[in-house]
Amino acid sequence: MSQLTAPRDTPKYGANAIPDFLFDFTVEAGSSVYQGSIVGLNAAGNAVPATAVDCKVVGVAQETKHSGERVRVRQGCHRFANAAGQGHVSKPMVGSACFVADDQTVAAQGSVKAGTIVGVDDAGVWVQFLLGS
Repeated sequence: MSQLTAPRDTPKYGANAIPDFLFDFTVEAGSSVYQGSIVGLNAAGNAVPATAVDCKVVGVAQETKHSGERVRVRQGCHRFANAAGQGHVSKPMVGSACFVADDQTVAAQGSVKAGTIVGVDDAGVWVQFLLGS
């Protein structure tokens, strides 16, 4: 897939099945973070759309925010698109790490950890986001 250019409906697993936490981060100058996207922090500690390089994933954007604004980020368990080809996440990988392909897609391998795989279904990959894991 490719980076988001508009908000996305990102399902959350269960009503309160897995606890989640909310944090606020300032969006990097010149960047936009879209609701439902995977959010990373860059080297300066500012929020950016997660990419496969140079960020630390902190959760899922709860709103669309732009340069200099503060974006609310939720941890917890959310479903994202599954990468195609060699990066495809499969059911036997549940409990393993998955990685950022772009801000709406996770993959079986990569350099930026997205979170822990909780489940895989036809609609995508359920990912548990938790700081420090």
